[in-house]
This record gives sequence, C-alpha cells and structure tokens, in this order.
Amino acid sequence: MIGKTAVVSAVKKTVGVVAKVGTSEVTKVVDGVKAIGQVAGMIPSKKKSLAEVTEDLKRLKELKDLGILTDEEFEEKKSKYMEML
Repeated sequence: MIGKTAVVSAVKKTVGVVAKVGTSEVTKVVDGVKAIGQVAGMIPSKKKSLAEVTEDLKRLKELKDLGILTDEEFEEKKSKYMEML
C-alpha cells in the first residue's frame, strides 16, 4: 500500500513540474494522482461492480493478513467499498 507520505511527496514533485507545462499535461497529472489515490485506497471511485468490489476486498484482506493494514483500517476500507455497490 502506498503511504500518504509517499503520495504527498509525489504530488509536491508533480506541482513543480506542472508549473512548467500546459493545461493538457496538468490534466494528465491530475488523472495520474487520482489513479494513485485509488490504488492506495485513499480516493474511492464512484461505483463498482460486485466482481470489482470482491477483488478489491480480497486484496485488502491480503494486506490485512500480511499485517500491512490493522483490523480497524481493514473494516473502514471494507465499509467504503461496500458503499460503492
């Protein structure tokens, strides 16, 4: 799982680059940051199919089993994914 610190660091670096590029490049960067956030479980996407939620929950369970997520973090993220159905 990508930590918040890593995401913040990447965004700070990106902002420096964004200042030197045009609007279309900024849009690409924003989309990339959103994708990173979704992978990290920090920015839930709007709606997902049951199959997508099931796969995401399996991945979250693996992270919990590896000790990367606490029980509380797992339950919080699980609730967010259930809301996406």
